[in-house]
This record gives sequence, structure tokens and C-alpha cells, in this order.
Amino acid sequence: MNKLPRRSLTIALDSRYDDENTSIIAKTADHPVVKAYKISAAWTMAEGLIECVRTVKESSDCIAILDMQKAGTDVPDTADAFFEVCAEAEVDMAILFPLSGPETLYAWVQSAFVHKIIPIVGAYMTHPKFIQSEGGYIDDQAPFDAYSLAASLQVTDFVVPGNKPEVAKRCIHAIEAGSNRLMQDTVAGDITLFSPGLVTQGGSISESSAAIGDYPWSAIMGRAIAKAVLDRTITAYLDKIEQELGVVGGGKD
Repeated sequence: MNKLPRRSLTIALDSRYDDENTSIIAKTADHPVVKAYKISAAWTMAEGLIECVRTVKESSDCIAILDMQKAGTDVPDTADAFFEVCAEAEVDMAILFPLSGPETLYAWVQSAFVHKIIPIVGAYMTHPKFIQSEGGYIDDQAPFDAYSLAASLQVTDFVVPGNKPEVAKRCIHAIEAGSNRLMQDTVAGDITLFSPGLVTQGGSISESSAAIGDYPWSAIMGRAIAKAVLDRTITAYLDKIEQELGVVGGGKD
């Protein structure tokens, strides 16, 4: 699997309909800023994971990321079956949100490694009323503890909110703290970040990019991309995203 460049775009294939997702891939795969496709739970349930991954890989050279919204919250014993299927389908990476606690986080991350699937760990959601101080159910500190623990387990890929730049910075600090506990500079140097919550959910690509700093970062976008495909403005829109990301030389540093 190719390593992501410093800045790139991951397209979220959020439709349940195969023809809609296939059309998005066909109209975006050749653009140099597009480096990954995120396969949704709805599409997976409608068509089957093996077929979804095959569609991505036969139609592009991009990374196939599975997002079951939100995997990694079930009991530890269910992790192996999940990743066995991921491996059979040839998924490259899978997004986990292990909000059920450290035992679940540990088991799901370790199972991902065993099955040679790269885990992308998230813990802070983009929607309102997520943490307790904002009216949600999740303790304010818990997401940051999850990021730190994941990094200490040698996870190097993370989801941070694109519409909350200051929160994203705190997530990164927690990740760095976890990586530093390993006392391995190579681990911290390998960190790559992904962010949803852009455009449709109010996040700014340029502001999020600035918050991420020097780490490799892939903006995750779905609904805005789908709209541009329907409006037949997708090439110009991808060019605009490329400029906002500051990508030079066709998607490379």
C-alpha cells in the first residue's frame, strides 16, 4: 500500500447505491489529489464488503478504507471475526472508534495488526453534544485518553475532527504523548491524520490543514463531492480542493 503524501483527499462513498458510488469513483479516481476511498456501512450492507473493495481497487489505484460507523465499540471478543472479513476482502485500512474503553481499544487494535489491516483510530466526533460539557454522554477527557493509549500501542493513523481545529490540536498532543511513551521517534514520525467534518459540517480545509501542522493529513469529504459529481463540476471542485490543501506537483510534496 502506498504511503499517503503530506496532503491528500479521501473520498467518502456514503451512498447505499452501487451505481452512485461507482460513478463517483469513475469521475474522481484520476485526479492526483484523490488518494483513498472510504467505504461506508450502508454501501457494505447493500452490496457486501468484498464487492465494495473490489469496485474501489479495480477502478482506481487508491487505498480502500472501511468505515463501519463506528467499529471498535463492541466487546473485545468480536474483533477477530471483524478483521478476518476485512482481510478476506483485502481492505487496506479500517476506522475504529473504541469509545467502549481501553480493553476494547486494545483488543481491536491488536486484532487489526494480526490480520495486517492498518487501524485508523478516532475518538472525537464532529457533531454537537458529543462530550458531557456540551450536553453529550462522553466524558470530556475520555477521547484524548483513547488517542494517547492507541498511540502507545503503536497505532500511527488517526481520525481527528475537521470542523473543530482547536480540538484537533488537543487530539494531536494526546497522540504525541502516547507516542512519546514508546520512546521511539520513528513511531511519532509515522503519524498520519484524517479529518471529516469539512465543508458540509462547517469545517474549513485551510484552517484544519493549519491545525494539523506538518503531519501528513487527508481531508475526508463525501456529500460535497457527491454534489459536485451531480452538478458536473467535479474536476474544477477537485482542483479547488487541491489548491486549498496546498498540494504542489500533482498530489506530492
